[in-house]
Amino acid sequence: VGVVHHRVRLSPQWYLTTYAHVICDHLPVLFAAAPPAVALAQAIALIKSVFFDASLGLDAYGRVVEADRGLPRVTQSVTDTAHAAPPASRPGADDGVPSQVRLRLDAAGAEARRQYLGLDAAAITRLRAWQPVIAAQTPAVLDEFYQFLGERPETSTLVPPDVAERLKRQVASYWRELGAGTFDQTYAASRMRIGIIHERIGLGPSWYLAGLARQVAGFARAIDPAQPDAVAQLQALVRAVCFDVSFVVDAYMDARGDRLLQLEGYARQLVAGLASAVAIVDAHDRLVSANRTMVQIAGGEAAVLYMLPLDRALPMPEAAQAVRALRQQVASGGGTRLTADARHGGRRLRLTAVALSGESGLEGAVALVVDDVTDLVRLAVDIDVEHRNLEEVADGLAVVLWEMDPATWTITAINRAALDVTGWRDVAFLGIPSAWRQRVADVDRDRVGEWMQALEAGAAASTIDYRWPGTDGQERWLRTRARLQERDGVRRVLGVTTDVTAERRRDQLRLDALMTTAGGVAHVVNNCLTAVIGGIELHGLDTGGLARSPELEAALEATRKAATMASRLSDFAGRQRLDVETLAPGDVGHERLPRLVAMCGTRAAR
Repeated sequence: VGVVHHRVRLSPQWYLTTYAHVICDHLPVLFAAAPPAVALAQAIALIKSVFFDASLGLDAYGRVVEADRGLPRVTQSVTDTAHAAPPASRPGADDGVPSQVRLRLDAAGAEARRQYLGLDAAAITRLRAWQPVIAAQTPAVLDEFYQFLGERPETSTLVPPDVAERLKRQVASYWRELGAGTFDQTYAASRMRIGIIHERIGLGPSWYLAGLARQVAGFARAIDPAQPDAVAQLQALVRAVCFDVSFVVDAYMDARGDRLLQLEGYARQLVAGLASAVAIVDAHDRLVSANRTMVQIAGGEAAVLYMLPLDRALPMPEAAQAVRALRQQVASGGGTRLTADARHGGRRLRLTAVALSGESGLEGAVALVVDDVTDLVRLAVDIDVEHRNLEEVADGLAVVLWEMDPATWTITAINRAALDVTGWRDVAFLGIPSAWRQRVADVDRDRVGEWMQALEAGAAASTIDYRWPGTDGQERWLRTRARLQERDGVRRVLGVTTDVTAERRRDQLRLDALMTTAGGVAHVVNNCLTAVIGGIELHGLDTGGLARSPELEAALEATRKAATMASRLSDFAGRQRLDVETLAPGDVGHERLPRLVAMCGTRAAR
């Protein structure tokens, strides 16, 4: 199957997605012919078998590409036949779109694949309705899958435990996105990242498809086969997964350097405005034909460049070296195609040289294709390295970045800085409902829970400080800033947590210093006011009582108010011992009555 589709130049992205129709067309037949439980088991077996076939077809496609070194025959595209199939999208196919341009996905490309797969509004609605089941089953499905990878000798070295944990979090987010059913340009680009990630760790597309079959089977088991729309749910899942596969395979094919530039039908590529630069050099390495893109790279006039030696025509020595190396390779019985890398003007280029021997009038000639792959190289940068750099920044700053499902308060993603900040490893929180809140100090737990419940989608981020018992027995203070985000019906809490224990201690030291100062001031002021009050009272006794001297009485009242303030300042400083007693207001009032009368005077009742 892979060989045949390569020969007719139908790219693997399209014939792999055609399997969606195979599965979806057979599902109603299975459920009509057998009891629901048996039909579901048969459906899962069918899905696994089809994905196994797809992996073999993709593997054959890759091998025939490797073996097919010469220029293929100019064959009518299947898109030109009466059996209109989706257009080929590999570089070098009839559309002639270079890989780095195709990776800048357009909405029309994603829409074409969605329609081809039958992902209509009804299927998307069923998929979204099934989203809670997908979210609930994802942890168990991924745990089983990555445990399986870790137990297999072929994959255990490719996916060590730390890589598996990172991939598990990433793949879980992809399944959440699939359940959301937003099959647009951004969604397709995220799927291509899956292919890049797996390709970079060495887990090839055949393994990817086999693993995907295990995951799909895990989700399919969660369906109640007796419900009326069981078939429709399965069909929606299969169509969505195959939509993903088409873009994942895109990235797989483009992440492989030796398949970036497959030169097919070179004569049709020699047209003005082609992004790829194409040139033909004769048996003496002279430039005999070139398109406008190649002329622009050469930086000269076409009339001057004609019949100019290649090493003088192009400002990159790698081009002439590639042509000479190809001639030596052909002379020694090797293949008729050779690729090399070059740099020019700060750009990364891919050179492809193809021997044209056997073509009439081109004996000994070589076709040279130059593609600018700068953007593709940037896209294919190791995603794990990128994520690791971001994690290292957060870890180095002792900042915990986390994502939480607000429905169950379950941490779904968290970085390794959790150990330094909280004293607990990230695995102590991942996938465990309310794990974070349960580790908050008892005195603050309810307050933190109320704060979480008060988060509103679209509102500004909210901040809270709370105590956190450390694993070393020391109490810490943590500060969390979080906000509730809702997108396409999916709600999640995004948070940042830092350790503010040192800041709290500094605040306490400042408060202690302030209290010490306040206590000292209160002590001095109180001693001075005691002397002043005593002097006024003694002077009042000598002059016949304060009642006969209103000025002294006013001065005494003001001084007593100042003494009261000094006493309160002393209370703030913690120097005044406060004893709690149970008192009867009537008894206290009776005891203080003489003083109250002296202070307030008397007034006859009316």
